[in-house]
Amino acid sequence: TAEVWPEHVRIVDLLQTYPWRVAPMGGVIGLDNKEVRAMVDLMRIPEEEWPELLMDLRTVEQAALPLLNK
Repeated sequence: TAEVWPEHVRIVDLLQTYPWRVAPMGGVIGLDNKEVRAMVDLMRIPEEEWPELLMDLRTVEQAALPLLNK
């Protein structure tokens, strides 16, 4: 297991629910926004924190897609 910095724990928790969209022929195409939103609601993340959270998720998504599709 890898160590997660405290400021990244929330993002890691969200992504551990596998909110990824997969193309019919295979390959990950991105995060499933409905699944992310459902987890944000379940985790009771305050609405004022959403903009920063979404920016962080987009950063992770852009970095992860090439690795997930190797």
